[in-house]
Order: sequence, then C-alpha cells, then structure tokens
Amino acid sequence: MKKIAITLLTFILSLLIACSNQQEDFDIQQALTDATYLGQGLEIPDFNLTDQNAQLATKDLLRDSYNLLFFGFTNCPDICPITLGIISMIELIVNDTVNLIFVSVDPLRDSPEMIKNYLNNFNARFIGLTGDEEELAKLWSALGITVHRMDDPDGSSYNVTHNGTVFLLNPEGRMIGLTNHPADPVSLNQDIALMISQD
Repeated sequence: MKKIAITLLTFILSLLIACSNQQEDFDIQQALTDATYLGQGLEIPDFNLTDQNAQLATKDLLRDSYNLLFFGFTNCPDICPITLGIISMIELIVNDTVNLIFVSVDPLRDSPEMIKNYLNNFNARFIGLTGDEEELAKLWSALGITVHRMDDPDGSSYNVTHNGTVFLLNPEGRMIGLTNHPADPVSLNQDIALMISQD
C-alpha cells in the first residue's frame, strides 16, 4: 500500500511540474506585447560579410551577446529609419546589453562607408553588414527576408522592398524571437528582456 502511495505521489508531482512548465510557456507568450517567442529556434547559417569599418564579419560576431538583426538599406525612405529610430532608444541597446546588427538588402549601393555614416545618425554602437549579394542572400533566405528591386536596378534611383521584421538571436546564433514593425521602444525593450530571460 505504501509503495502504491509513493508511486501515485510521484505521478502527481510529475503531472504538476509538466502543467507548471506549460503554464510558464503560455504566460511568456501572453506577456509579450508585440513579439513572438520561438524558444530554441532556427540557427542562422555561417556568413562572410563586411562590416561598416570594411573588416571581415562572420557568425562569430554573434557570440558572447544577444543580437537584434534588422534588414534594410541606406536609401530606405520609411520603414528603415522608423525602425532604427525605435531600436536606438531601447534601454538594452543604450546600456550595451544587446547588439544591433543592420544587414543590407541593397549591396549595390550600400558600401561600408555609407552604412557607417547612415547608422551614426541613429546610434554609433550599431553594427552594419554588407558584402557580396550571394553571401547576403544566405541570410535573407534563412530568415525569410524577401528582397525586390523596383524600377531600374542598374541606376541609382531604384527602390527596394523588404520585410520589416526584427529578429532576436542568442549568442549561439539561434533565432529565439521576432517582432514585425515594432511600435515603440518601451514595449520592444520589455519584450526583448522577457525573451532573453527565458533563453
């Protein structure tokens, strides 16, 4: 009888722990304002790009820190400056807790120098990446970024359409969360901090 009681108690405790974990996961997503928590999501591929200082940048760039990844271009008229402006004000960026990485979707025009000057308008801590289009396309494809050049791709006046998603990557290079067109820095900061706390 005692053995049955112990077995039953063990089963009940296991059930309670499982329910508690499910409730915790549910609460995490419910608590997010404008983001989606992915847990241990997709690992991004290796890459060889050039940063805003014309130095080689690889996936090692992501190590030892959490990272926000945003795809855009220096001639972007609306989505990019709005999103970068919001990101530049979040506390986790200002306090050097999370890196922001800007990845070009317009390598034909976005030279390292242009990207550096552009990002300095928002926050000098931002890391900008450009490079060979084929190499950039690895990241675009892996994260579902659609890039389309409009008008004349051989001229200087064309526009580029692209997603406005901001991705949160952990130090292992895994995408643990994302948000589309963040609305304000306070909510974004809270969402990022919450997702990091669960990683």
